[in-house]
Amino acid sequence: MTRIMGTNEIDPDGVIVTLPLTLLEPGMSVFVPCVNVTEAMKQITRATRANDIPIRQKIVVEDHILGVRIWRTA
Repeated sequence: MTRIMGTNEIDPDGVIVTLPLTLLEPGMSVFVPCVNVTEAMKQITRATRANDIPIRQKIVVEDHILGVRIWRTA
């Protein structure tokens, strides 16, 4: 069965991750651990545009874990 993803969900590595976009206030950030960081950034861009949330994102390694950090900018 195929699941339809919501506008705040991504699945860059095949596992659905729900982004807490509505909980983020300007200046707050969230780390999304993933291997396919290029696909994650594309999906994060889609999700944040669909929710009209301005962000900055960067590929990072935190505590030896690869992923994408997202900052809400406004």
